[in-house]
Amino acid sequence: MEGEGKYLDTEKQCLEQNRMSKENNQNRKDLNEVLGEYQNLFELVPCIITVQDRDYKLIEYNRQFAEMFSPKPGEYCYQAYKGRDEPCVLCPVEKTFQDGQSHWSEETGLLEDGTIAHWVVKTAPVKNSKGEIVAAMEMSLDITQMKELEERLNELRQQGKFLLSKDIHSYMFTFTSWRELKNIHLEFGSLEGREAGGVPI
Repeated sequence: MEGEGKYLDTEKQCLEQNRMSKENNQNRKDLNEVLGEYQNLFELVPCIITVQDRDYKLIEYNRQFAEMFSPKPGEYCYQAYKGRDEPCVLCPVEKTFQDGQSHWSEETGLLEDGTIAHWVVKTAPVKNSKGEIVAAMEMSLDITQMKELEERLNELRQQGKFLLSKDIHSYMFTFTSWRELKNIHLEFGSLEGREAGGVPI
């Protein structure tokens, strides 16, 4: 009877170990699936993602960053992004390492072909199991086209102001009566403060 009890205990232990082993295998499988999904997200998100250590060395980056900046192995972020020899003066990654918080900034740098690029950056700390910050993730959205459109719009506004100002003064001299001028004033908005031939309207 005693031997039989030991046999049953051993059998229960084996069954329990087998169950735990299957559970661990399933957990590993689930974890690998989750990591695979995160890796896919990391690669496919429509923004630039880099992970940097405390020395600003690139630890990891996604496909979009690689395609835009063509970083070399062991390169620092400031070299890859901006072709600099030293860290940026106002660095959001540095701030994240200092206070453990996320930070925003707007940056300008050079693409591999030498063209100027603009992007908005948000950083986030990467912590180990002890809660220590071991790296910083930098997520950047390319706003180059938006910046170019903004600059073009400002140019057009400046040209428009000049042309409008020039046209208004030309038209003022062609009107024979102040009544016509007042009608234009009412139709096209206030011209208050402008002068026609030195006479305030």
